Amino acid sequence: MFQPPGDETVYDLFLAYARGAEAMSHAYAPFVKSVTRANLEAMGFLNRRAQAYLELPSRLGQCRTAQDLAEEQVRFWREAYEQHSESSRRMLEAWSQTPGALPRAATPNPPAGRADYIAFPQPGAARAASRARAASNGSGAGVVSS
Repeated sequence: MFQPPGDETVYDLFLAYARGAEAMSHAYAPFVKSVTRANLEAMGFLNRRAQAYLELPSRLGQCRTAQDLAEEQVRFWREAYEQHSESSRRMLEAWSQTPGALPRAATPNPPAGRADYIAFPQPGAARAASRARAASNGSGAGVVSS
C-alpha cells in the first residue's frame, strides 16, 4: 500500500474524501443509468424519424395516383405516431425509475417558511393597498371604487 511521504493527516483526509466520492458514485449509478436509458431512447426515436423523412421523397416518387399519394401519407404519419407512442412509453418508463434511484440525501426538503418570490397579489389585496396609499397621501386620487 502507498505510504504517505510525511504528513499522515493530509493522507487520511484524502483517503476519506476518496472513499466518500466512491460511495457517492455508487449511490448515483441507478440515477445515471435511468437518465442514460431515456436519452438513448430519445436518440433512437430521432434516428428512426430522420430515416423516415429521408425515405419520404423516394417513396412519394413511386406514387402514380392520388390514392397512392394519400396512402403513403397515411402510412408515414401512422408510422410516426406508432414510433412516437412506443418511444415515449420507453422514455417514461426509464424516467419513472429516476426518483427512486436518487439517494435520500440528494433530495432534501425545502426549508420551512421559505418565501415565494413569484407571487402575485390578489385583486382584493391590490384594492386595499391602493386605498391605504390614497389615505396616507391625504387625497382620494387613485382609489379604486368597488
